[in-house]
Amino acid sequence: MKKGEDYNRLPKTVTIIITGYRQFLESNAYRHRFHWWEDEQPILLSERQEIIFLDLVMIRRLCNRGLLGDKRKSDRSIKWMLFLLAKENNAIAREVEEMGLHDPTLEKAIRDLERISSDPKVIAEYEARLKYEYDQAAMK
Repeated sequence: MKKGEDYNRLPKTVTIIITGYRQFLESNAYRHRFHWWEDEQPILLSERQEIIFLDLVMIRRLCNRGLLGDKRKSDRSIKWMLFLLAKENNAIAREVEEMGLHDPTLEKAIRDLERISSDPKVIAEYEARLKYEYDQAAMK
């Protein structure tokens, strides 16, 4: 962007925050979308900025209770949250595999994860990084 150009020329920015804890205890939703509003008046600062919180705890809860229904196939954010939860639940893992048959992007992610999960060099790098993070946390 150059000096004097209109900010509306900037591309839309979406920040996605995936939580493994309940961020909004007063809500039973798994997704929360926020925009920037003026505090005193109902004026939206920009439609080009959005923050989305995805709550893995709620997705796990809704999934375990059988309350996701058709949203599993129609809502892309649910597909990806289930992908993140697949390692901890065999039923979810099977479902994600099935969804991958109809979604090339999800199928590629599944295959890439399988590939890197079986690569001894990648595993060693991950374990070294994890050890470093634990060591850093222990020194605080």
